[in-house]
Amino acid sequence: MSTPRERHNPPRGPLVELAQFAASRRRHLGLTQRAAAELAGVGISSIYALEDASDRLTLEILMRILDTLGLALVVAPPAALPDDSMVVVLNRQQES
Repeated sequence: MSTPRERHNPPRGPLVELAQFAASRRRHLGLTQRAAAELAGVGISSIYALEDASDRLTLEILMRILDTLGLALVVAPPAALPDDSMVVVLNRQQES
């Protein structure tokens, strides 16, 4: 019997936050992973990759999925972002 493959470098940090937020939003919309993939016009493996915090998605595929979920990717200086739990900040440098 086969066992699931273990990751050598498990995801952590902002990608995990984005993955959790996207999965939560998909469930909130009542969409299965398959339905979200069909609506976004991507393969279900792309939904799995996003929700598994994989770094192998292209920006184009990520944008299509986020758009389907009613989300947007915004690039802005950290100081311009609101202090809001609905904001997932990627690559923000930690303050000392």
